[in-house]
Amino acid sequence: MRRRVRWILGSALVALAATAPGFPQGSSSVPLTIQVVLTKGEGDKKVRLPYFLTSSSGETTSLRTGAEVPIGTTGPDGLIRFTLQQFGTQIDSRVTASEGVAEGRYKVQITITKRDAYDANSAPSIPQGDPSRPIFNNFVFAGTLLLGNGETAQIVATDMVSNETWRADVTLSLKK
Repeated sequence: MRRRVRWILGSALVALAATAPGFPQGSSSVPLTIQVVLTKGEGDKKVRLPYFLTSSSGETTSLRTGAEVPIGTTGPDGLIRFTLQQFGTQIDSRVTASEGVAEGRYKVQITITKRDAYDANSAPSIPQGDPSRPIFNNFVFAGTLLLGNGETAQIVATDMVSNETWRADVTLSLKK
């Protein structure tokens, strides 16, 4: 008898959990691809870095490419301590259907981080306390874009030290 009651209660809890708000229901999730093309350069010298993230609406997607590099700092006791600094590209995104806006539009919450180290010889105008310490170059964008299927939004910034332009083209493509 106890076994049967536990089985009924367990089945009821599973049924409630599967239909509770917050759990994906049926076909509300839309498969999609987010394409991010990072372009860095000045004039004719440009480097294009394409990235593709495949996901479904309502899901969070992350991409990490690069390396963690140990950077030494001298402590007050004269000992060198190392911390890891991330270099490369990091992209985090979440796409949701846009409520209250024209149908077929999606909110693309996205954070794009591109981090590199400057070559001290190629950027002599950078103020630095110790020439042996690396200098970091960052391009960071965090925001929400409103896109329809096949649309692209462009984010542009200019590096104040090197005068190079960073551009991120973000394109949303729904898979049907």
